[in-house]
Amino acid sequence: MMNFADENTQNVIASFLRELKKCEPLTNEIKAEIKFVTSVLPFIQKNPELWDEKTVYNRQSIGEHLVDQLANFSESMQSDVSDISSYLYRFLCELEFFIGSNKKLSTELQFIKADIDKIHPSKGEDEHSQYLYARLKMPIELVSSMLNTEGIESFRDFNNKIEEAKTLTKSWEAILSEKERKVAELQAALKEYEVGFNFVGLFQGFEELKKTIIIKQRWHFTGLVVVGILALVPLLSELYFLIFSVENPDFSHLVYLPTIIAIEILLIYFFRVILHSYNSVKLQRLQIELRQTLCQFIQSYAEYSSEIKEKDGVVLEKFENLIFSGILTDSNKLPSTYDGLEQIGKLLDRFKSGSP
Repeated sequence: MMNFADENTQNVIASFLRELKKCEPLTNEIKAEIKFVTSVLPFIQKNPELWDEKTVYNRQSIGEHLVDQLANFSESMQSDVSDISSYLYRFLCELEFFIGSNKKLSTELQFIKADIDKIHPSKGEDEHSQYLYARLKMPIELVSSMLNTEGIESFRDFNNKIEEAKTLTKSWEAILSEKERKVAELQAALKEYEVGFNFVGLFQGFEELKKTIIIKQRWHFTGLVVVGILALVPLLSELYFLIFSVENPDFSHLVYLPTIIAIEILLIYFFRVILHSYNSVKLQRLQIELRQTLCQFIQSYAEYSSEIKEKDGVVLEKFENLIFSGILTDSNKLPSTYDGLEQIGKLLDRFKSGSP
């Protein structure tokens, strides 16, 4: 399809205008047509993109013919000016038809078109029919061409599409309702998983700490058993000597009695220390297990507490102090080792003061 913006077309137009200047019009009608042609073509040269955009119909139908006649024109072929003039008139009418809403041809083009409208009724039947076609029939064909485009065909089916769209909308609404229900179920399930995954690290940390405390608890229990057995050994030894020396009393072993008593006191003291430490470790284990249990509902607690605290910020204070307090060891109540040794020293001093 011919394009006015093509360099070849522009060269053909420029060459034609130079050739046309050499012509001496044979009649007034040819002179008027030459004036029309030499007036329209410069506008095409100035803004070929506009003419390409607004004159698609004629570019498809007569564009190549126009370029051929412009390229083959010579001074001896002045009669061809009439055909060129009628072609350009068709382009000008199409441009006026598609120029756009609230727009008009420039004043100069309007005058040029008005001048050619005055002379074409006096022409022959064939030439006159071209102008009549451009004025009367071509607009109808332009409209028909527009109405038969794919977009207009789709517009004609608009009502059918509306009914189809309504049916599809109802179907989509049913599908969306079902999808929303499934999404709500998934959301509830994911919320439960969120509670678990959010605090799985905290729970695992407590679990590792509990394992360490269990090991400590076992060692403390073993220590209690060992120290308890050792504490019983001196007493059992004394009972043994008392039972088997009734017939032949032998009090020579009593010289070791202060030492045995001191050892017994030390063993009882260490037994007490280990027992207290064992109870402390047991308390820590119970608190850790309690916190592991509390991790199971902490997400719900966070949501619930935010609502409660808006009304009364003190309601959950004791509850939070219990849950979020540190793990107690009760270390302040453990007996001091040096205090025990001091008591043993005082006891030995009494024995020394009582001896000769």
